[in-house]
Amino acid sequence: MVITLSKFKNKKYTIILISIITIISTLPVIMNDLPYGGDINFHLKRIEAIAENIRHGYIGYPIYFKYLNNYGYGSGLFYPDLFLYIPAFLNVLGIKLFTSYKVFLVLIKLSSLISIYFSIKGINKSNKSALIAVILYGFSSYCFIDMFERGALAETITIVFIPLVIRGIYEILFGESKKYYILVFGMLGILFSHIISTYLITIFLIIFTLFNIKYLDKERIKNIIKSIIIFLLIGSHFIFPLIEQMISNKFYFNIQENVVIYNTVPVAFLFFEFPYYTLMGFTFKRWFPCGIGTIYLLLCIKFLKNKEIFDRVSKCFLISGIICLLFTTKFFWYIPLMKNIFSPIQFPYRIYILATVLFITCFTRVLNEINIKKLFLICLLLFTLNLFYPFCNIVTTKLLKDEIMNGEYLPVEYKTEINNGKIISDCKIKYDIQNNIETMIEYKTDCDTVTMGIPIIYYKGYEVKINNKDTKINKSNNGLIEFRTNEKEGIIKVIYKGTKVYNITKYISIIGLLCVVIKKVKDIKYEQEK
Repeated sequence: MVITLSKFKNKKYTIILISIITIISTLPVIMNDLPYGGDINFHLKRIEAIAENIRHGYIGYPIYFKYLNNYGYGSGLFYPDLFLYIPAFLNVLGIKLFTSYKVFLVLIKLSSLISIYFSIKGINKSNKSALIAVILYGFSSYCFIDMFERGALAETITIVFIPLVIRGIYEILFGESKKYYILVFGMLGILFSHIISTYLITIFLIIFTLFNIKYLDKERIKNIIKSIIIFLLIGSHFIFPLIEQMISNKFYFNIQENVVIYNTVPVAFLFFEFPYYTLMGFTFKRWFPCGIGTIYLLLCIKFLKNKEIFDRVSKCFLISGIICLLFTTKFFWYIPLMKNIFSPIQFPYRIYILATVLFITCFTRVLNEINIKKLFLICLLLFTLNLFYPFCNIVTTKLLKDEIMNGEYLPVEYKTEINNGKIISDCKIKYDIQNNIETMIEYKTDCDTVTMGIPIIYYKGYEVKINNKDTKINKSNNGLIEFRTNEKEGIIKVIYKGTKVYNITKYISIIGLLCVVIKKVKDIKYEQEK
């Protein structure tokens, strides 16, 4: 009875702590309008576009058909939409878009704290250690920056899954390798959140595994291979169509070496997390984004004086965290190979979140003598200084039309000012357009053969029917759907049906997921029978 009561108290304390930190850390959105982050309008428009697709009965449709004056924006082919269906469904149910976004941010924060608790408790086998991790992660400065200052929603979602990836790779290399499914689940979560983070974490896992290769036996190698296969099977519906689109067409991408180097972090600002804001006539400035967190500098100083307290695993995570942090500076970026490999991440400070989880994993293994209340108060004090920024910043009150960031994922030939909603043709055409998920164009021409560039952006997978007959399509010089026909009049129907790869991988992903679920159920039954 005493043990049961103790467990109940631990659970109750954990729930209270997670709830308190969730509320405190999301105060800027609970009590205020949304702070204006650089990416926020783009993600709000994505949610709005997905909600519009749902209203027309299309779930999982990767084209935002109302975007760019009904030209259709294929962001969903390149930028994972899965988790955005949560705020989109809330919006469809009648909740305002901004409120849906706020609710989603709170859910992300809550989920991230549950995730770090589960991960650290599994690694360190200590409830106290897991609670310390909840405090550190809950008040993480970069999570805060991603949520409120950058408005980087896709990257923000990954804060839920990165702790699971670290727990998963720990189990495979140092713990119970049969728990490789934790790594798979974490990587799939990142894949369906943010493709750049997937690229970054994949590189980290490869390097981390190679540096610990001496600890691998046949069983661990086998489970690594299993995790890769399962990840590719379940993730195939996004991975392979993405590769197909990139091979089939040329798109705008914001991957430039000068952008990457320009955004490296000065060494002096690696830890300090005080934001820019004006208070009582005084202006406080700092590097953007602010450092990984002053608390980690204090912890490094405290524990590096007593190096003997670190075990092999702690040292591994500590060294990895330090290297990740150095990667945000110019230290490695002058090496050509590093620039070639890491340029796709665009901003080196993205590595902050990975470094944060690695430091938390390391320090919570040796933090048992730390007073939780004192740590909570220190983190709260540092975090409170950051809270001024969202409350003092300009807030988002309305959406800009058709936000497409830097034109990413648009064909390089596409020019809005040239197209302007018109059918481009070598003949005179009378036409009437009805724009919907399925675009219908009624036309008439005097030409025997006509070449038309219709006002829909070209992505591989579109289907065009003229008078219910399939028509071969190409990309026009302006990045639109183009075709030739000898039909002098009729009705053109255009809809995105997906490529063969797109449609086949749907079933591969479903079958892969079902196989994993069935296998897991069988394993649970087997364990219970034992």
